[in-house]
Amino acid sequence: MKFILCFLLMIFFVSVSAFAQTDTLSSEANKQLMAQLAEKIDFYSGSSERACACVSKIKFGKKSRDETSKEIGKCLDKEVTSLQLMLQLMSVDTSKPNTITVNTNKQSAKYKETYNNLERYMLDSCQVLRTIAASENNTTKNSLSGNKRAMQYYEAGQQADREEDYIKAVYYYKSAVEQDKNFAFAWDNLGVNYRKLERYDEALEAYKSSLKIDPKGVTGLHNIPVVYEYQKKYDEALAAYAVLQQQYPKDPEGYYGSGRMYIAKEEMEAALINMCKAYNIYIESKSPYRADAESNIQYIFQQMKKAGKEERFNTILKENNIRVGK
Repeated sequence: MKFILCFLLMIFFVSVSAFAQTDTLSSEANKQLMAQLAEKIDFYSGSSERACACVSKIKFGKKSRDETSKEIGKCLDKEVTSLQLMLQLMSVDTSKPNTITVNTNKQSAKYKETYNNLERYMLDSCQVLRTIAASENNTTKNSLSGNKRAMQYYEAGQQADREEDYIKAVYYYKSAVEQDKNFAFAWDNLGVNYRKLERYDEALEAYKSSLKIDPKGVTGLHNIPVVYEYQKKYDEALAAYAVLQQQYPKDPEGYYGSGRMYIAKEEMEAALINMCKAYNIYIESKSPYRADAESNIQYIFQQMKKAGKEERFNTILKENNIRVGK
């Protein structure tokens, strides 16, 4: 979609002249001034703040990951068109009429580039985005408890979590599972707090207790390999990620985690294959964690290039339908 922005450019030139010491500026002076303005004005910051405010309004507690990702995508989409416009305005040659092209086709390279850059910016600047994107809210019949006392302990544990009092949280979650041994969420949260206290063996026991109740429990499946990673037991972590992949073949975390473990083991080809699978699923679900997969793929490229395996790197990307280069 193209806009001939004569009026907007007129306004923009008036704004520029307000910074000048004379009534007219040479083309070169204009360019220098534009460069100064570009350094001072961070359009990504403004777009990120607005998109983050939108994301913070998402009620994600009862939504699936796919639904949540789509909601996040809508918040970013609202900013992409105006962000394209402002970024291009900062780079126009003010000595002649300009045509600004803003592409609203979501499949276009320009749109995707702006969307992806904004998303990367938000991963650093918008805490709520990470919180929502990492949320694991898959409820089953054993997730919560019908035991009133167990629920009271569980709620007290959640309050201790919010206060970052992990020792107190452990006490309450242990009390909850003593009241109801089939309370999966309490076992999960007990494991999380043991992990935060670096009591890894106890964390593993808690997660495994949860999985005995619900073999498809997302929190246990996600966190058991993480605990093994902390213990530097990379083979055990890989085995645990394989279970996650089997239970949830469309969950990118199984492949992303495996990729990281293979990086730790310095097995770059296997790392790349898994990271590419994670990347494609992130793309499909519009997950902001695509940026993390990209960073890992870039690291793998550097390592494979050093080893003289750049051609193999490109082959693996092509096999996974990931375009090489721009």
